[in-house]
Amino acid sequence: MPARGPVTDGVPLSTSIETRPRLPFLSSTSGGGNKGVVDPRPELRRNDRVAATTEICRGPRLEIPDGSPTRRPPAADPGRSPLFWPSDHLGRPRSGAGSRAASEVTGRAVRGRAPGGSGVSGCLPELKGARPTGAEPPNEPGNDYPSLEPPDGVSHDLTLEEQDLASAARRFVQREVAPLAERMDRDDYFPRELFRKMGEEGFLGPTVPEQYGGLGLSYRAQAVILEEIARESPALALSVGAHSNLAVDNLARNGTDDQRAEFLPPLVRGERIAALALTEPNAGSDAVSLSTRAERNGDHYILNGSKQFITNGPVADTLLVYAKTRPGDGAHGISVLLISREMEGFTVSRSLDKMGMRGSPTGELAFRNVRVPLDRRVGEENRGVGILMGGLNVERAVLAAIPVGILGACLDRSIQYAREREQFGEKIGRFELIQEKIANLYMDLEASRRLLYGALECVATDPRRLRDSSAALTFASEASTRGALQAIQIHGGYGYMRDLPLERLARDAKLLEIGAGTSEIRRLIIARELLGPGFGR
Repeated sequence: MPARGPVTDGVPLSTSIETRPRLPFLSSTSGGGNKGVVDPRPELRRNDRVAATTEICRGPRLEIPDGSPTRRPPAADPGRSPLFWPSDHLGRPRSGAGSRAASEVTGRAVRGRAPGGSGVSGCLPELKGARPTGAEPPNEPGNDYPSLEPPDGVSHDLTLEEQDLASAARRFVQREVAPLAERMDRDDYFPRELFRKMGEEGFLGPTVPEQYGGLGLSYRAQAVILEEIARESPALALSVGAHSNLAVDNLARNGTDDQRAEFLPPLVRGERIAALALTEPNAGSDAVSLSTRAERNGDHYILNGSKQFITNGPVADTLLVYAKTRPGDGAHGISVLLISREMEGFTVSRSLDKMGMRGSPTGELAFRNVRVPLDRRVGEENRGVGILMGGLNVERAVLAAIPVGILGACLDRSIQYAREREQFGEKIGRFELIQEKIANLYMDLEASRRLLYGALECVATDPRRLRDSSAALTFASEASTRGALQAIQIHGGYGYMRDLPLERLARDAKLLEIGAGTSEIRRLIIARELLGPGFGR
């Protein structure tokens, strides 16, 4: 793998001359890539470049060897190691390009803008010569714990491309999403303009083929993006997941060439927003008992019915709608139709006021004699149950990244607070019950992440196997609800206040135990698949 370094400001996008994928948001000084771009710091190894810390690590700025600004730990905790910011316990080294970046993924350039001095959180584990004055490791009695610095090269299952994609996503989230997260929750505000910005960055079509404007990457890349968004706004991550996975990826996998060419490019660019409409007032966990009907009439279907709890429904421009085209055949009479917001007879009955995930619009939809051309059917007529079940399997695997992001945010904040908060004359991080909670958070996070990436691998190689995705989302969602409540407990009264995002994270986390099939339904899927034929109903 050629050495790579950040691209300097103002460098135009370039075309790769290599056939293999390039590292996102980095250029090369050799072996092809961005021609004419010279790494300004060739003497530094890639892992010696550092990203800036998150908002919870505010403090005086300090210059590090590459000249990029980052922040010193708060003065209240002079003992925190500068080699191990809160995100580093995840073992995911970050690249820290601090300028407008150009990258190439599978031969296509992806746009990434500089964070304007507020780069990504986390710190590379091998930052050399960047220790701020007064931040030496504490030399205190009883502090005999081993270093938390991960060993050289640890990436926790992320490839170099995925690490750089995560770094770019985190920069974007800190710059664009974090300032809006509180408003989204307070006012149930949906920042539609962010979708276009995410489209410009390449974050809305990671699995879409390049010919339609996507990145042509795996579900792992999609999960990396969702996890980074969920650290600041699980609600936005949910809307992005509903758009890019439930609808856009579904259409990319199952649509015709004409459908892909017409619908995918504006969806990938964020010019239009997508939703998947499956759930109905009387068809929730029993997903195939639909009452919405699509009757064939010449060269059209006539669509009638209603949908409930549809993420992005109130703002969607393009919808994948499941309906019965042969009602007497139960699950074997379902078809999938492409609906546009402009079609006569389609209405949003109402937007729903939710406990959590506020800012991610959820609504009731109505279809009254909507005329849908036959060429808007996705897949074969009456064969939609295969698309439905395959979509749910992928959905569970990919959306498990959202509770992983919630757990990561809770752990980061809890470590930070336990290092700084003092009671009874010492840091509360010295109290064993606090240490237990932090250890439990860490174990839940790492177990959730491993289940997540195992499920992503499984849906890519064996899509008929359902237990892995069900296990990943069930465990991670319950762990994130539990973890958010424990983070509130660590923070005490401050955690209960809306000044901190922890109570919002707890409310947001609960939805993942309900959506994409409840935890109870997912447990049935796991057990019945393990037990084999004859143990279902």
